[in-house]
Amino acid sequence: MAKVLSKFYHFMMEKDIVFIMVQITFMIDWMIFFGLTKGDTYSKVAYLLIGFAGFIAFYDNLKHPKEIHNRREESILFGATILFSMWILLANYKIYLPYVDSQVKPLLLRGIIFWGSFFLWSHLLVFFFERLRGFEWKQKEARNAAFDVFLIFFILLLCLYMFLFFVSCYPGCVWSDSINQLEQIMRNEFTNHHSYYHTSLVKFFYDIGMDLWGNINAAIALYQCFQMIVVAFVFAYCLTTMYQAKAPYWLIIVSLLGYLLLPCHIFSSFNMWKDTLFGVMFLCFLVALFRMVKGVEGLPIGQAIVLLISGICVCLFRSNGMFTFIISTIVFVFAFHKENRKICFILCEIIVVSFILKRPILALLKVPQPPIIESLSIPIQQIARVVEDEKELSETDKKLLNCFMDVQRAKAVYSPWLSDWVKGSMKMDYLEDNMPLFFCLWVHIGISHPIEYFRAWVDQTIGFWNPVDEYMRVCYNDVYQMHGIKRSVKNESIKSFLDKYLAIFSVNPFLKATYNIGFLVWILLVCFFANLVWKRKNAVFIVPELAIVLSLMIATPVSAEFRYAYCVVTSFPFLIFIAFVNFHHESKTNLLQEEEKKNHHEITITKNSYQNGLESHSVEH
Repeated sequence: MAKVLSKFYHFMMEKDIVFIMVQITFMIDWMIFFGLTKGDTYSKVAYLLIGFAGFIAFYDNLKHPKEIHNRREESILFGATILFSMWILLANYKIYLPYVDSQVKPLLLRGIIFWGSFFLWSHLLVFFFERLRGFEWKQKEARNAAFDVFLIFFILLLCLYMFLFFVSCYPGCVWSDSINQLEQIMRNEFTNHHSYYHTSLVKFFYDIGMDLWGNINAAIALYQCFQMIVVAFVFAYCLTTMYQAKAPYWLIIVSLLGYLLLPCHIFSSFNMWKDTLFGVMFLCFLVALFRMVKGVEGLPIGQAIVLLISGICVCLFRSNGMFTFIISTIVFVFAFHKENRKICFILCEIIVVSFILKRPILALLKVPQPPIIESLSIPIQQIARVVEDEKELSETDKKLLNCFMDVQRAKAVYSPWLSDWVKGSMKMDYLEDNMPLFFCLWVHIGISHPIEYFRAWVDQTIGFWNPVDEYMRVCYNDVYQMHGIKRSVKNESIKSFLDKYLAIFSVNPFLKATYNIGFLVWILLVCFFANLVWKRKNAVFIVPELAIVLSLMIATPVSAEFRYAYCVVTSFPFLIFIAFVNFHHESKTNLLQEEEKKNHHEITITKNSYQNGLESHSVEH
């Protein structure tokens, strides 16, 4: 297989006029097709940007042929190209599947989409990997006074968030999930459906606020102030780490402006949902891990504590946090077990502590876990899609399916992008008692109707792996006015400006790229594959983000919900910086090892010289 890939890539790079014309034809057809076809506006913009970049890379690759150094690199490049090409093909299934009268048209469309994508991505990736091979951020000047820099970043961020909060958004953004958590606090009856530990954190500040002021708005605002302090702290911690690790000044400034000015960060800073703290704790964990691996100046015990706390928060604040953390730990231990055993031990300790807190402790406190249905969004959507499309089922499957769901209701309420309505048609008691039987039914129906399962999966997950035009909601900038909660606006002009500012980001396709999860995931994947090609361990730091996306591709209840992957946006600037850091040049551990080797070498040379001198002296005598 590797030999075939090698020959194919070398053939693509050769200046064979016939093959060049074939590639150009497919790429032009691809551009025309996505330029003219109706569909998701933002996807078209993203595809056309890829197309233009691919043509530039194609021209440069012909003018300056790139060398693929070995079969391992060829395999990575081929795998990455296939992945991106298949994603674009799958994401646009609605374009070619509706045609049932003729197989020629869908076959032609599939060929144009796949092979056009393949040639564009292959040239783009070869260009990117080879042009940037060996590149790293370089800053020669020494940088000191890290605490002063941190303080500047922290004050700037916190002042802006606090100002907008008190002037136009008091007592913050309080939506459905937050209301549910507040009602749990009021009743003193808790579940782990929304993280029990996050709810307990809200309760801590809520109780203090009610004791001090006796007002629910003030109690909520007290928690929001705590959250804004945490958000500003973590963003400043990230920017200061980039400063200490000698990131380019322009990258630090752009990252700071992003944290200051992007609406998703502004409104999330005083949004009561668990996703805000999860997103910033995710970033905090990556930064602390980076500092310990790279040996960035700081108190070792302090960095270890930050790593421990942020890692536990990642595991506990979202249901998919533990899954993500376990995958990340396995990859990290595999990559760094020889040189960073202490960090590997801390990561394993985080998993153990988090599991104890999540299972045995909650069992002792009699806090129920989320219902099993919350992990079955994709399977029930796939079965509901078969019902919705009125596909034929055997009598046995029909009878069994009626035991698990209200089939008529599921058909009536089915939505391809949201599983909550179908969940309501499930018979929960029977489902929880007969999970193996449900799994067998799901597999059996899927074997008979794979196309419906495929369509249901794409529609249910597409927002997290393909650029899409709209997310369910990016910024929650209002409140549910119930239980005495009421929005207070001190300055209508600033509130109006914020609304218009948010609207600009909702309309402009280029500004949408700043929060488009699918587009950002594409960029992170390119950086991930590049580091694999360059044999850099920096790829390990991108794994947690990809694991989050993978978990959503397996079990997301909403096809395009921004807050589920908010952590991708919070950590994106830091990961772009990490992608081009060379650990082997800057790590204190490596420097110490090199110094020890140098000293040992000098001692050996001195001993040899001394012995040679003695021998020559004895010979003379």
